[in-house]
Amino acid sequence: MKLSEFSSVLGRIPGEIERRRMGLDGAWSGINGRIPASVESLRHRLELAAGVIKHNDPERQLALGYAIARIGVR
Repeated sequence: MKLSEFSSVLGRIPGEIERRRMGLDGAWSGINGRIPASVESLRHRLELAAGVIKHNDPERQLALGYAIARIGVR
């Protein structure tokens, strides 16, 4: 490689570094933008699951006046 070619390659390095930095900044912004929505979605799913568990709690069913009948259990 000639000195002039080497100089040309070195001259492109700062631009390449900047291009890649901008790409990483864009990727990071995209990730940061999705995190709050993902957390909110997971929170909502957890609340729904907790509601199902609470609704099907045997003690809640008994408090509503239902009984638990077992046949043949000793």
